[in-house]
Amino acid sequence: IPPAVITWMHFRSSHNYPNRKRLLLVSSMGLLAFVASVAQLLLPGLSVFCVGVTFGLLIIFMEDQHQRVSIDPLTRLNNRTQLRLFLDTKVAASSPGKHLVMFIMDLDFFKQINDKYGHMEGDKALITLSNVLKRILGPRGFYISRIGGDEFVTVAELRGFTEAAKMNGLLQNALEGESEKLPYDLSLSIGF
Repeated sequence: IPPAVITWMHFRSSHNYPNRKRLLLVSSMGLLAFVASVAQLLLPGLSVFCVGVTFGLLIIFMEDQHQRVSIDPLTRLNNRTQLRLFLDTKVAASSPGKHLVMFIMDLDFFKQINDKYGHMEGDKALITLSNVLKRILGPRGFYISRIGGDEFVTVAELRGFTEAAKMNGLLQNALEGESEKLPYDLSLSIGF
């Protein structure tokens, strides 16, 4: 099976948006190379293949650079810059009958986790929290970002604040379940 087809199959099964976009670009590179090679056969006097492959590599490089400046490398969530861009567009185009709700979250006792168990365990706590956020809020259409340290922000259009309170409870319960696997308790302070 050609690598471009394998990449396309991974693209179809991935639910992580940044990863999906990268897989689509990589799989399109194979298609671009194929189209360029066919064009090269039809136009033997021109160097179409090299230009097509170079253009494809440039697109992948640009996407890689975009990922590096817009995605938090530890949690693979959107970063503060992407949050600002998202809020600028979302505030301008809010849906009627819904409230734009922002959840500002802080991992409780994060410094103590780092001090007692080490920074690698602190990173594990952040990754665990980000996975819970992705699992609970991602399928519901929440925009999720890490804005620095142990602070996270999610944004969604909700019908009312009772729905926001329900999400708060779901997150706290999910973190309690994850805490059973860890030597410390994970909990969040959430304001919305």
